[in-house]
Amino acid sequence: MSRRNPKSTQNRQPPNNHQGGEGHPKNCNVSIRGGVEIDLSQNLGTKYEAEHEERTTHDNKQLFWARLTLWALVAYTFVTILMYCANRKAANAAESAAKTARDGLGITVEQVHVSQRAYLTTYDFNIPEPLQPNHPVRAILTIKNSGPTPATDIHFAFQVFITDRKLVKLTAIGKAPSDSRTPFSTTFLGAQQPNSRPNEAWLDGNRNRLLNSDEFNAINAGTKFLYAVAVIDYLDVFKHQGHTVSCSIYIPDIHALVGCENGSVLE
Repeated sequence: MSRRNPKSTQNRQPPNNHQGGEGHPKNCNVSIRGGVEIDLSQNLGTKYEAEHEERTTHDNKQLFWARLTLWALVAYTFVTILMYCANRKAANAAESAAKTARDGLGITVEQVHVSQRAYLTTYDFNIPEPLQPNHPVRAILTIKNSGPTPATDIHFAFQVFITDRKLVKLTAIGKAPSDSRTPFSTTFLGAQQPNSRPNEAWLDGNRNRLLNSDEFNAINAGTKFLYAVAVIDYLDVFKHQGHTVSCSIYIPDIHALVGCENGSVLE
């Protein structure tokens, strides 16, 4: 049985990595790679920081200009609103002034018209003969221009009639006839002048119509009423239409015509 030699085991040397031609280059490669990796990491960090700072600066500039634009827009809007309010106020003031001027001018024109226009009225409106049974009834009137300026295109209607009750509204006759060939028409009447001749009207428009005894007694008793009504239409110098209604009722006690309580119109 053989015995191992302990020396052979003890005399073995572990391989020396620092010796030999191949070990040294391997250690150098590791060191170099380590150095290169450290340098690249630092370069990347520096580059990232530079890019981040540049991007932050760019973003801050954009934010600044955006805020500046926003504030400029707010200021422009505020100034525009102020200008609109000022212009609207000025426009309202101008419109109010114009309306006041128009109203004042309208009032002035109306005052001139009222004071200077023609006014046609009835003058000497009466029944010349006392009422008698079985006699015709005739009324006469004269038209007078009581205004300071002439009247033209004058037309009038004149009626005498009997009713069973007093009139509240005049419905017997309306607008005067516009036919210039009728007897109750004239083309011109000067200021403060009466018509050149009186106009006459007969009971119910008929000179042959006689007042009978029953009508005569009823008028005297106050159960029937005799009316004489004239309607006059004309133009004044301002080309405005004039309209006059003259109403009279016969009073038996004084044997005369007097003005009606209602119905007379001067327009």
